[in-house]
Amino acid sequence: DASRAKAWQQMVGTGTTPILAVHVSTREPTRQLSVEKWIAYLHGLRAELPAVAIALFWSPGAEDDPRHPGDDTKARRILDACASLGVIPCPTATLDDLMAGLASCSAFVSTSLRAWVT
Repeated sequence: DASRAKAWQQMVGTGTTPILAVHVSTREPTRQLSVEKWIAYLHGLRAELPAVAIALFWSPGAEDDPRHPGDDTKARRILDACASLGVIPCPTATLDDLMAGLASCSAFVSTSLRAWVT
């Protein structure tokens, strides 16, 4: 969807600055990282790559929502602890939003993907 992609490009920014998408939502318990680990990762990332923009992606909503648990609380804690890093908040309510948002970024970090071997 071109209009959705354009909206995400405006939100995360485009141009010469590389944007790293960091996705913190995952439902599989063995792939979840604590808020503290994400905070330490983002601070380390900023120290190592000061010229890279960081976009924090998550599935919005309350963590106790029985229909689809979200990570608003987790994201808020991470964003608060990383306020000095200029992290771009990117909640994604739909899979289409997630795809458009990630397509606007240069690289992607997540604990929820499995390695694909072909």
